[in-house]
Order: sequence, then structure tokens, then C-alpha cells
Amino acid sequence: MAGSTRRVMLYTHNSIGLGHVFRSLAVITGMRAWAPDWDFLVMSGSSIPQTFLAEGIEVLKLPGVRRDFVDGKATLRPRHLGTLTIKQALDLRARLMAEALAGFAPDIVLVEHNMAGLGGELLPLLEQKRRRRGGARDFALAHLSRGILSAYPEADGRGEGLGHAMTPNDITGLYDFRYILEDRGVVATGPEAGRPALDGRAVCLGKIAIRNRDELPPASQAKRAWGLPDQALILFSLGRVGPVARLTRVLGQIMLASGLLPGHRLAVVVDPYLPPDERQELERCAESLGANLLGFSPRLVELINAADLLVCRAGYNTFNEALLTGTRTLFVPEGHGGMEQERRVARLAGPHQASASEAEVLAGGIEDQIQRLLKSPRDPAPPLLDRFAVGRRMVRDLEGWLRGHRAVAPGEGSSCRA
Repeated sequence: MAGSTRRVMLYTHNSIGLGHVFRSLAVITGMRAWAPDWDFLVMSGSSIPQTFLAEGIEVLKLPGVRRDFVDGKATLRPRHLGTLTIKQALDLRARLMAEALAGFAPDIVLVEHNMAGLGGELLPLLEQKRRRRGGARDFALAHLSRGILSAYPEADGRGEGLGHAMTPNDITGLYDFRYILEDRGVVATGPEAGRPALDGRAVCLGKIAIRNRDELPPASQAKRAWGLPDQALILFSLGRVGPVARLTRVLGQIMLASGLLPGHRLAVVVDPYLPPDERQELERCAESLGANLLGFSPRLVELINAADLLVCRAGYNTFNEALLTGTRTLFVPEGHGGMEQERRVARLAGPHQASASEAEVLAGGIEDQIQRLLKSPRDPAPPLLDRFAVGRRMVRDLEGWLRGHRAVAPGEGSSCRA
């Protein structure tokens, strides 16, 4: 589809978990189907850069930053460079990205989630966009949003540096494209509804996942790839936030008491960001339940598709993968202040899905819910989540912009203007 060789730089801050990496990977692989000769360079502080490298995507590994929640307040600090302050770490990241911009000379820059970057670290790059705008060295600038949790500068909450010659509205105005990877109805009812940033250039492309449904292998093949026997499978994937080991233990005990084990094989996914003490407790819990411990993988959707029952959080990626596969799912939203996951489970797809809070699970009163889920049929007509359709739209828009040096009219997709 794309006849010209282009260079694409993608920024994803990835300070909390894995979702940003896998969502970015879904976008890139969706685009490469239509532009196989384009070069992609990812800038990320992720602890799993090998996820991109395994797909032949080059990575500029930024020093890691983590966000901890203390008394309900988010605090940023360097992940490994303990002798640096958070400001020094972000300044170092910003300088590395400025050098990459100069050396790689991208035609296109994609920014995932934070329009101004973590702590404003993209401001030097955005300043270059402003200076080059309309000139021969201009580059197309596109924002990627997951739709519910606002990532626009006026709602970012980390405003240091935003007064650096650019207001939040200036930053928003620098973007040539704003792609929202969510259905319009979800965005319209979220906290972004009515924000000035959601103008006619903000286009909803629908939900996206790391795989399309027709790419998923048969259940027996997926289990074999993960070293699991070909028997009924219950899969736990409870992330890294909150009482992960306690939740796993209580859920496992409920399933033991209800006679589901050993009739099913239980597998527990271990998040690579899980704190060491919590990981050790989770390992002890899995051993006591006779469960298999599994490392996290971008291909987890293949195992989700093979599961009889999935118990998981309600983050963007996992929620979409449960929808895509039609798997019976119990969602346990993370109990932090954002309320994003709680809003997501308010839109469950049918009787094959249910939700329970952490408190409800820990109280041990959800056995009836689990039994109802297992008696419900899987979704007979799961929604189509097509990353190749998303990639095709983006490649067409960006190639058109580069050829005409101007933004392309929305055309396909739906405007997200409230």
C-alpha cells in the first residue's frame, strides 16, 4: 500500500506495566502489513524491550522510571538508577530522545498515551515540531490513546515544564493526527467527553489487540506451546498492583472447595513487574494449589482463547483479549484511584462475563458467580478487533500527509467530538 520508504519513531513511556508495550506492538504490526519497507524505532523505558526486538523492531531503551502509589498518591522515581533524582532521569531520557530525533530523522513520530511525555520529557521533541512545522524538515505527529483514561496535557496532572514556551493547548495543537483506539460510545461517556482536545481531528479507530481472532491457534496447540496438558484450563492473570498473591490464594481455595480442582488445570501468570516478595508469595501459593506458573508474553491471548475460565484485571489489553476470544471471564478491577477499570467492567458483553471487586473476592463470597460463569456458553459471536484495519487507516493517513504535507480529512472511522 505504501510505496515509499519511511522512518517511524514511536514513544511509549511504560512506567507502570506491560499494556503500553503490547498496544504499541499491535499498532506497529498492524501498520507493517501495509508498509513492510518502513523502519520503526521505539523509544521506551520498558523492562521488556525484547518484546519489540523479537518482532524485528529496533528499540532505544530509555532508563526505566516507575510509578508507585503511596497513600493513594502517585510518585515517580527511577526504576534502577538509584543515584539519580527523578528530574535527572527524565532529563537524561529527554536528551537521548533528542539525539535519536536528530540521528534517525523520522518522517513520522507516534506518541502513545502521554502527549507531552512522562513529566514533560517530550517537550524538546515537541519544540522541534513547532519550529519545523510547514517546512521541509517537518514530520507527521500522531497521538495514540486508549480512550478512557485521559492523556491530554490539561488532564495530565504532571505539569512541570508545560509552561516552557508551550501551553497545554499549544501541545494539543501540534498533533496532526489523534487516533483513539476505542469505540466512540466508550470515549463519549468517559472523562474526556467534551474536552476541547477532542476536536474533529480525533478519530476513533475501535479497540485493538495484539492478535486478530483468525490468527489464534487451536486450544490444544496453545496449551502445548505453554507446556500445559490438554485438559480444561482455568487461567489467573492478576497483574502487579494490589494483593495479587492473596487474591490468587482465595480464588484457588474457592475453586478447591467447589470441586473445580483437580478437574481443571490451574495456571497462574506472573507479571514481570511484580515485587520480589509478592512474587515469592505467589509462587508458594501456586505450589500449594498445584498450579503452573507462567511468565507473561504478548501471546497470552492465545492461552486466554484456550481457557475455560479466565480470572483477570480489566486493563485495556486484557479486557480486549477477553472480548476478542469470547472466553468466560471474571474481571477483578485494580483497586486504585483512576476508576478506569471499574468503568470498563460496567460494559460487560453478556452472561459469559462477570466482575467482582477485590474486597468481594477476599471476602470469599463469589463461588456462585464462578459456577454461573462456567455454566454459561462462550460468546458465540465475539467482536472483531482488527489491528490490520487500524494499521491500514494510519498508513494511508500518514502517507497522504507526507505526500501533501498537510493533515488528511478523517474519511473512515468516526469523529470523537463529544
